[in-house]
Amino acid sequence: MRRLSCRACPLAHTDDLVRSAQLNPELFEEYAEAEAEMGHQFKKSISLREIIERARS
Repeated sequence: MRRLSCRACPLAHTDDLVRSAQLNPELFEEYAEAEAEMGHQFKKSISLREIIERARS
């Protein structure tokens, strides 16, 4: 499957990222795993894991 980085842009508003996580849950899980492995948050203000949690609620 082709992945487009704009689905998870660090410049996007958090609400837009939450919606994208709802529409692309597998991609966000993959990115969250990479974020954890690197030890750095996706954005200074929020991690991908937090975005995923918001998307699920």
